[in-house]
Amino acid sequence: LFGFVDDEHEPFGPENQPWDLNGQIEGIYDDVAARRVDSKPYDFVTLMGHSVGSYICVEIFHRHLESPERAPHLNLRHGFLLFPTLTHIARSPSGLKITALRRAVPFLDTTTHIVARLLLSFLTVAGLTWLVQRVMGFTPPTASVTARWLKSRDGVRQAVHLGMSELETICEERWSEELWAASQGPKGDAPRFFVFYAKSDHWVDDGEREGFIERRRGGVTKIEVDEGDIPHAFCTRDGKSSMVCVDELC
Repeated sequence: LFGFVDDEHEPFGPENQPWDLNGQIEGIYDDVAARRVDSKPYDFVTLMGHSVGSYICVEIFHRHLESPERAPHLNLRHGFLLFPTLTHIARSPSGLKITALRRAVPFLDTTTHIVARLLLSFLTVAGLTWLVQRVMGFTPPTASVTARWLKSRDGVRQAVHLGMSELETICEERWSEELWAASQGPKGDAPRFFVFYAKSDHWVDDGEREGFIERRRGGVTKIEVDEGDIPHAFCTRDGKSSMVCVDELC
């Protein structure tokens, strides 16, 4: 996602705001469309998204169907949506907490990064990595990424700004049924989207999940709900869980 690595953008300020969700979608769409192998576009493209990345994935498909002339060479074939936050993220358990915090702290978007910088100023990246690993149970690589994000100039500000945008944007499903139709390929029709939900997900409201599944019932979209206990943030604590997710979905 854009805005999380300081070296990739100018410092945020009044004239250079962090990326909102629409900006992320547009930027990633352009990045996907620009990909080449030996100066040639890919024959077909499969996108995979996790959490809000699933929303970004679906929205890229939607925008490409609406305006194929934007990137006529881009052959989007399938989307893998893992632990997807596709509708009303504010109704999820974590979304409710963030909404309540936002009401209690009106300037959350503009002050959180300042508070975080002050609180973490006495810790080195190495010390913070150790703390995240011990307190949160993250693997060494994900603890390192998290620590560098927390200590970066703009990372926290970008995360909070994007999170507020997600609460406002991810609401009612507004995609057409054409989007969820089969993907046309050389071997015949196949699901355009493969969806993997957690049995319990603090970023997905159970009612919203069941409503989405009911709307897709009878269609070609492949949907699986985990029968175990794979958590939403599986990739931060258990490197083996990723293989379980793909195996269950396929």
